[in-house]
Amino acid sequence: MRNFVVAFALATFTFGFTTNALAVAEFLGNKGADTPNITIGYQFYGFNNSEFKEVPQWLNGLQREARRFLRRELGLKLKLQLAYIARPIKDLESKIEDWKKATSTLSPFTILRYLKDFFDRRYNTDIVCLVTKEPLYYTKTSNSLGYAIHSTLCETEVPMLLTYNKNEVNETGYHFGLLIRESIKNFEFRDWWSKTFEGKKKYFDNCNRYILDTMKG
Repeated sequence: MRNFVVAFALATFTFGFTTNALAVAEFLGNKGADTPNITIGYQFYGFNNSEFKEVPQWLNGLQREARRFLRRELGLKLKLQLAYIARPIKDLESKIEDWKKATSTLSPFTILRYLKDFFDRRYNTDIVCLVTKEPLYYTKTSNSLGYAIHSTLCETEVPMLLTYNKNEVNETGYHFGLLIRESIKNFEFRDWWSKTFEGKKKYFDNCNRYILDTMKG
């Protein structure tokens, strides 16, 4: 039988790291909800406990700007729900150390494909963000604030990369909102705005998930 640990911080931010994301909230989707909810797990790499004191304020600003962007771009209000804050577990932390050695040549596509497989087998939130103090990847055309490639929001978990910069929280939040918008399957601006309000909400019916199976390695 699967073992689940039920303990989560949803109303407020957790002021400290969990060693691993051993916290579970199980949601039943957004059907019938007045405001669709998107669950987000944050994995912070390279932060000590002292540096982390600034993270809750940064996250509040990040999500506020992302919500504003999405309401304007999508024509409806969305909740961005903090599911957990965690340090990467040992396997992922070791992989990040390897990536850091190859930053000058590493593609964000390589990282995101790995994260997709890694988190699909361990966590089940709508979005998982790996937040680092320096970009792990290099391309001449990418935005150093963040990157994402998967367009499976509300179908499978979407991994994203974000770079922490306390002086660019508004810019990062705007970019985060853009990444979320682009993670909508087959998103086209004209097609989206041809939908009724209820049609837009319906897309998010299968979001609002957070299930962690602690038996998965």
